[in-house]
Amino acid sequence: MGKKIWLQSWGWLGLLGLMLVLPLTMIAQEPLPEQTATKPAPPPPPVEPKPFKGGLFALGLRNALNVFGDGGMIGMGAGGHFKLSASRRVNTEWFSDVIQSQGNGDLIRRDYHIGWAVQFALPKDGFGSHKFVPYVMGGQCFDLTKVGFRGQYESPLVFSAAAQAGVGVSHFLTRSVELNLQTHYMTHLGKHVHSFVDGNGIGHVNVEKGFDLAGHLLTTFSFSLYFQRI
Repeated sequence: MGKKIWLQSWGWLGLLGLMLVLPLTMIAQEPLPEQTATKPAPPPPPVEPKPFKGGLFALGLRNALNVFGDGGMIGMGAGGHFKLSASRRVNTEWFSDVIQSQGNGDLIRRDYHIGWAVQFALPKDGFGSHKFVPYVMGGQCFDLTKVGFRGQYESPLVFSAAAQAGVGVSHFLTRSVELNLQTHYMTHLGKHVHSFVDGNGIGHVNVEKGFDLAGHLLTTFSFSLYFQRI
């Protein structure tokens, strides 16, 4: 009897042990999930520069080299301008300059320019599409001029109107900063100012009646900042 109870006890203990071990073996046999490598996040897309288009506004500074055909006078000056674009290929420049020129001896000339010009880009993609963009230009200018001799007499301000045409090249140093180099010929219609030195070494300036045509070559280098592209 006792032996039978002892065998039954061991039977129940063996069954309980089997029930405990079996789940553990099933868990151990389950395959582990595969570890996938973490992919790095893709880089952000590059920031595309805002295209050159109509309605862009810029302010800038410029300097000028002026060569007059009459008398061989050479002058230098500076001024400012603003630009307003009409399209990707058409830009306008509205400028003002003061130029001081020196002639033979003590002959001097001072010009006050105010005018405008239209710039037409030769590449079909327009300004800013290439590192250097050539263009043709044309426009109009009004001048107030004084001619005289240093330390002596100076003429009154003489008014003239001019038409201009030329070529230039544009380079965007950044998407908002433009550099321009341009040269153009200006033909003025106004009164002729005649200067001469008498036998005593005294300079004289005469403003003659009527109108006369006179031309000069103007080369400018300018810096412009476009506010909508900053």
